[in-house]
Amino acid sequence: MNGNWMLKFFGLSTAMLLPLAGCSEPGGPARYEVSGEVTFDGSPVPGGRIMFAPDTSKNNSGPGSVAEIEDGRYRTRPSKGFVGGPCVATIYGTDGTVVTEQRDNSLFASYRTELDLPRANCRHDFVVPGPSPPTEP
Repeated sequence: MNGNWMLKFFGLSTAMLLPLAGCSEPGGPARYEVSGEVTFDGSPVPGGRIMFAPDTSKNNSGPGSVAEIEDGRYRTRPSKGFVGGPCVATIYGTDGTVVTEQRDNSLFASYRTELDLPRANCRHDFVVPGPSPPTEP
């Protein structure tokens, strides 16, 4: 085997593997895994989703991310996490059943909150406020 052939082989192999070593998209921003728990009225939220969007009013930009809620826990998908920094998280919680025309499975109206996530893999738990107790006259 001559050295020139080996050089080309290793060069081609490296070029093919480089996209796999990056974050998510070549030239795109770094994205980080976000995970945690979601509770409502003191109990884990059975199903739903969380949408993370950069807070442009605080000069953050980049792609958003979505995480599915299952049995009170969520995690963004690998390489599809959030860019970090100021964001708006919108939580849609369900009772975990399939929605039908006759039945809405929402546990609460969508809940929106602002937070500042680190530019690193992190954990953030959400506590969705429950219904307000009745006031006495």
